Amino acid sequence: MVRSDWQNLNGTWQFARATAGEAPPVGRDLAESVLVPYPIESALSGIQRHEDRMWYRRTFTVPSNWSGRRVQLNFDAVDWQTTVYVNGAQVGLHEGGYDAFSFDITDRLHAGVNEIIVGVYDPTDGGGQPIGKQRNNPSGIFYTASSGIWQTVWLEPTASPHVTRLDMTPDPSQQALKLTVRGAGIGGQTVQAVAYDGGVEVGRATGESTPSSASRSRIPSCGRPIVRFSMT
Repeated sequence: MVRSDWQNLNGTWQFARATAGEAPPVGRDLAESVLVPYPIESALSGIQRHEDRMWYRRTFTVPSNWSGRRVQLNFDAVDWQTTVYVNGAQVGLHEGGYDAFSFDITDRLHAGVNEIIVGVYDPTDGGGQPIGKQRNNPSGIFYTASSGIWQTVWLEPTASPHVTRLDMTPDPSQQALKLTVRGAGIGGQTVQAVAYDGGVEVGRATGESTPSSASRSRIPSCGRPIVRFSMT
């Protein structure tokens, strides 16, 4: 799951307060700047206030040596509901303030400068999502809200068939590891897993991929083939 090619999108983004039902500000500069990845309520973000709805915007260029590969846009965490647009087209929606999510944006890219717009909605205790001790008006034992992009954002190129996640469940009684390989574009392919103790191979298994509706986020065409097998 570690790839040598990637592009960090942390840094200064454009920022603006948003309203319900507002169209994304495609091709328009926003009035403020925000430092990603810090919650907008923090001093480090440069905003230091709460907004229920907000826009983030920045541009980027895809490296030329990524040609022929799929480009994934990854978010480690955004609080809470996130809608992502690339070059004016919506590429995905995610709900959840603490989990990572990704979108394949290859088909929305063009040569030269590309635009990302991220719309975020976080009503904190004014909505129904899990919030812990965050409150819009904290007092006593409660905490300040923590909204917006608060973990790293990055791009990475992948092959069309690629692994997206590994689910591993140890089974000590059987001296085995139950492994589920989740991927995109791997339908009909064989996946091989090899386990090592240091440099010594201690287990090997293969499995054929099968269709699955498993998905980490609400993305169009989210079916992902999976492989399940055990290694002893």
